[in-house]
Amino acid sequence: MNYKLKEISSLFKRRYKLLNIGLEFKTMSGGEEKRMYIAFQNIEERDAFYQVMNELVSESCMTAEQSILNLT
Repeated sequence: MNYKLKEISSLFKRRYKLLNIGLEFKTMSGGEEKRMYIAFQNIEERDAFYQVMNELVSESCMTAEQSILNLT
C-alpha cells in the first residue's frame, strides 16, 4: 500500500482497544476518499510517528479534532 504525502488530507490520533495507540489518516486520490488505521505497540511509538507525519504533510492537512458542537 502506497500513499503520497500530498494526498493525506487528515491525520488523527485514535484509540485502539481502549488504548491511545491508534492513528487514522485519510487520503484523497482521484476524487476517491480512503482511510487507513494503524495500531502501534505503545503511545510513545504512535506519538513519535504522528510528530514526523505532522511535519511532512501539507499545511492544509487537518490534524486537530473538531468538537461535536461545531458539527451540529
